[in-house]
Amino acid sequence: MSRKFDAVVLGTGAAGLMCAIEAGKRGRRVAVMERAEKIGKKILISGGGRCNFTNLYCTPENFISANPHFAKSALARYTPMDFISLVEKHRISYHEKTLGQLFCDRAANDITEMLEEECLAAGVKIFLNQRVKEISRTTEFVVRAEGEEFRAPALVVATGGLSIPKMGATSFGYDVARQFGLKIQKTRPALVPLTFGAKEKREYCDLAGVSMEVIAQADGHAFRVHSEALLLLRSERFYESKIHFPQYAELFEGFSRIAFPVIAFFGPGVLVVSLDGSARRTQD
Repeated sequence: MSRKFDAVVLGTGAAGLMCAIEAGKRGRRVAVMERAEKIGKKILISGGGRCNFTNLYCTPENFISANPHFAKSALARYTPMDFISLVEKHRISYHEKTLGQLFCDRAANDITEMLEEECLAAGVKIFLNQRVKEISRTTEFVVRAEGEEFRAPALVVATGGLSIPKMGATSFGYDVARQFGLKIQKTRPALVPLTFGAKEKREYCDLAGVSMEVIAQADGHAFRVHSEALLLLRSERFYESKIHFPQYAELFEGFSRIAFPVIAFFGPGVLVVSLDGSARRTQD
C-alpha cells in the first residue's frame, strides 16, 4: 500500500511529535512512523517517570553545540513558557523541583497523552510498529516499511541519538544522514559515567542514591553541577557505582576511573571534586 503525505516524520519522541504537531497546525498532511508499539518511550522514563519537561530558566548558554547560534534561534521561536502554556491547556498538574526544573505531579504519560491529543487535533497520522526497510529519493522521499510505502516531499528524521540502547536506540538517524550526504558532527555522550574502582565500590556502595551539588574540575576547567546534573551515586547490578557529569564529556576524555575517598562532606556548602581524588568543601 502506498500512502501520500506532505511530510513524513520518523520517530515519536518529543522532537518528532512536536515537529509533526506544528506542521499539522500549518495545514500539512503529516505521517509519523514509529518502530515501537507505543509513542514516546524515552519520554515515559524521563525524570524518574515524571518527565522533567522543561526548565524555567533555560537559556542558550545552557547548551553545548557546534553551532552556538542554533539554541538562540530555537529558544527565541519557542520558549519554555510556550510549552508550559500547552501543559496548562491540558490541565496537567506540575511542580518545580530544583532551580527551575518542572516535573509532572502524576506521571510522564500525561505528557505523551497530551502530545498524542495535539497530533489528533492537528490531523497528524501516527503509524506504530513500522520498521523502515529502505529510504530513497527521486522527486520525493519514499520510505518503505513492511508492506507499506510512505511518500512525501519532506522527510524529518527524529529517531534520536545513540543513548540507552536497551530502549531501542540505534545509529539509524546517522545512517540516513550519511546516505544523503549530510555532515555529521563528532558524537559524544550526553551523560558521562566515571566508574569507581573495586576498592571505592566496597567503601561507598551503601551511599547509593545520595545526590548533592558539586563543582567538578578537569584540565583546569571547573563548573558547578546543578539540578538534574547533580552528583549521583547509583548501584546498578549490585555494586557498580557511577558519578555522572552530564554534557561535559570532552573535559573528561581519557579518564575512565576515579578515586573518591571523601564523600563524607554533607550539610551546607558545596563539595568540590577533582579527578586526582581530592575534594574540599566550600560555603555557597
